[in-house]
Amino acid sequence: MQGDSNGLEGKLPEQIRKVLTVPEKRVFDHAPEETSQLECRLRKELPTADFKVYVTGSTQLSSKKSENICHAIGQELASLKFVSLCTCGYLGVEDLVAKSFCEERSLTEKPLPRVFHVMPEREKQDVHDIAYQKPDGSFGGVPYGQMRLISSSIAERDAVIARIFQVCILIEGGQCTARRAAEFVWNDKPVIPVFCTGRVAGGNLKPVSDVTALQSIYENPPPGVDRSTWSLLKNPSASPEEIGKAVKKIVMNLYRHASRRPTGFPEKLKKVNNPRSLQDAHCIRSQESLEY
Repeated sequence: MQGDSNGLEGKLPEQIRKVLTVPEKRVFDHAPEETSQLECRLRKELPTADFKVYVTGSTQLSSKKSENICHAIGQELASLKFVSLCTCGYLGVEDLVAKSFCEERSLTEKPLPRVFHVMPEREKQDVHDIAYQKPDGSFGGVPYGQMRLISSSIAERDAVIARIFQVCILIEGGQCTARRAAEFVWNDKPVIPVFCTGRVAGGNLKPVSDVTALQSIYENPPPGVDRSTWSLLKNPSASPEEIGKAVKKIVMNLYRHASRRPTGFPEKLKKVNNPRSLQDAHCIRSQESLEY
C-alpha cells in the first residue's frame, strides 16, 4: 500500500500539469490569422467608442410575452446613447429587439440609427426562413439599420462577433444560439440571459452538445451587476416593461464596470515593451495587407 501511495504522489504533479496545459475549447474553430483579419476588418466598420451590445435568441418565439419583452428591451436600450445594437441578421428575437431599438432611436438619431447587422457575404446552406438571405445565398435586404457584410460563411462570422461585441443578451434560444453565446463566455464577455423567457436562456441546456461554458452564466451575475436586478430576470411574474428596465440597468452597470477597468500598461512595462498588445499589432499588419 505504501508503494502504491508513493506512486500516486509521484504521478500527481504530472496529472496537474496536463490539466493546466489543456487548451481552451473554442466553439468555432478557425485559423487564428484568418479570424484576426476578419476581426480587424469588422472593427474598422463599427463605431470605436460605442458599447456594442449583441442580442440573440430564438428565430421563432414561443409566446406573446417573449415578443413583448423583446420590444421592451429594444426600447429601453435605445435610450442609452453609448450603445450600438448589433445582430447577425436573424429573424425572431434579433429582428424584434433591433426593430424596436431602431424605431425608438430614429426619433433622436439621424440619418441612420446605430443598429448594425453583421452578416456573411454568402452562405451555401439555405437559411432564408430564419435570416435575411437572398435566393442566390447572399445576404441583405434588412429594411432598417446598417448592414456589415464580412466573411464567406456563417461559421466564420460567428467566430468573430464575440471578439468585437462587449456583451450578449440571450432571449429563449436553441442549440445554435447557445453556441454563439458560449463563444462570448470563452472570450470572457458577459452574457445576460433573460431567464424567464425559458429554453436556453432559462437554463434548459438539453439540446446543447457542450454545456460547460454556459453553466457559469446561470449561477452568478457578472461583476458590477447587483443580484436584485439579476434576480428580476428570473421572475416569471415580472412584466415585459420591468424586464426591459432591468436589462437596461444591467447594461449600464456593465458599461460603467468596463470603463473603470485599467487599460494602460504600467510605466515600467512601457519602457521595455511596445505599449500596443500583440493583438493590436497583428490588427495593424492585417489592415495593411487588406488595403489595396
